[in-house]
Amino acid sequence: MAFPHGVYVYELPTALVAPRHVDSALPFVVGTAPIHLSGIGLNIADTSKQVNYTILASNYEEAVTKLGYSDDWDKYSLCEFMYA
Repeated sequence: MAFPHGVYVYELPTALVAPRHVDSALPFVVGTAPIHLSGIGLNIADTSKQVNYTILASNYEEAVTKLGYSDDWDKYSLCEFMYA
């Protein structure tokens, strides 16, 4: 019985789409923030004060108001992104 030797290639169609180049993008960042330093009041019913919620911030001032800011980037990773 003969054994086929060599390299054999089989091409199969794929459903993957090549990435596109865009002019702008919206960053999505996950990390830790000093929420205790935020400018939002201490109202517990305020859902924007609670943790584990998605928060949209359009600029630096809004991010600092909603999340707080600290220069300790090792402990609060979102502050480094805010600074950048």
